[in-house]
Amino acid sequence: MDIQQIKDSVSKINDWVINVRRDFHMHPELGGEEFRTSKKIQECLSELGIPWKLSAYDTGVIGIIEGKQPGKVVALRADIDALPMDDRKVDCAYASTIPGIMHACGHDAHTAVLLGVAKVLNDNKHKFSGSVKLFFQPAEENIGGAKKMIELGCMENPRVDYVLGWHTENLQPFATIGLIPGKTCAAIDDVRITVRGKQSHGAYPHTGIDAILIASQLVVALQSVVSRSVDPLDSVVLTIGQMNGGTADNIICDEVVLSGTLRTLTKEKRGEVVERIKAICESLCLGFGGSCLAEINADYPALFNDPAIIDKIARNSEVLGFKNYFIPQPEMGGEDFSYFADCAPSGFFTIGTWNPAYGEPRNAHEDNFDIDDSVLRMGVELQVLNVLTLLRQSD
Repeated sequence: MDIQQIKDSVSKINDWVINVRRDFHMHPELGGEEFRTSKKIQECLSELGIPWKLSAYDTGVIGIIEGKQPGKVVALRADIDALPMDDRKVDCAYASTIPGIMHACGHDAHTAVLLGVAKVLNDNKHKFSGSVKLFFQPAEENIGGAKKMIELGCMENPRVDYVLGWHTENLQPFATIGLIPGKTCAAIDDVRITVRGKQSHGAYPHTGIDAILIASQLVVALQSVVSRSVDPLDSVVLTIGQMNGGTADNIICDEVVLSGTLRTLTKEKRGEVVERIKAICESLCLGFGGSCLAEINADYPALFNDPAIIDKIARNSEVLGFKNYFIPQPEMGGEDFSYFADCAPSGFFTIGTWNPAYGEPRNAHEDNFDIDDSVLRMGVELQVLNVLTLLRQSD
């Protein structure tokens, strides 16, 4: 397909993609419960003649498009779940009809775009070699649908050579393609530190070991991990978000649990920081006469964009007439697309989706979130060309 053929094909289905996105927006479902959403995806794929199978939580869907002969395999991911919040958009004909649930992060747009890409590529599968896998992933917002899909074998049979994904971004200039080569999103670790002391009467503190005092000192000491143990040019975040302990006003507390989050951008830096946290916990608690157990459990891996793939996406964007927006620094938030990117070279980009003519942007995870869905066409066009480029069949 040449550029004009791609644009013409996408133009013919543009209204359909918009209507599909708005239907998803009206009928949001939480992670692991996306049964209506999944059924609609299945129906669309079946109508297109694209074979599919169920995946994680019986709501994930994997479709496959096979070209005229074997070749490279490119996977495309769209997350399909919504958030547990009320939709408070005013005068919106397609606002959520489900109390307490809404698409406040753009997953409805991601899913509609992937269905549009599937239709264009399937209609033209006789023009390229290789295969395209379609990952409709559940539970991005809560229980980790990407990891589950991988455990169930989505990256195999046939083995995925490249994986692509994208996200809406209302804080990015409208109708631009946001790109970051290399380090893109942070790895996430769940931090849980149990501080143990010795219980005693509050009137006789010298007979006990105060776990609250130790934990308080520990919260302060842990701030030195980032401020004094990490190169200022590296990006690390350590946040202690909860401190729980104690049973009564007049009892010296014998156990406090601290919990928080650690964010790092490389495996090497994560290893260094984890060891530093454990060393501070053990030595400080020992110095106060107590003990502790520091548990730091990996959640999302860091997302690394293959620079060569990002370069191809940037070139394709320009060829299609879109403006690139090179994001100056990585995001310390997590993105579970990183599980897929850990298995194959990846390219993950954003599209500026809020039209400034509509006023102040409606940010992700806010109860009035929305996008200008005129940019859905951009997502379909760019992903079609990205796939063809990676399959080495683009004109």
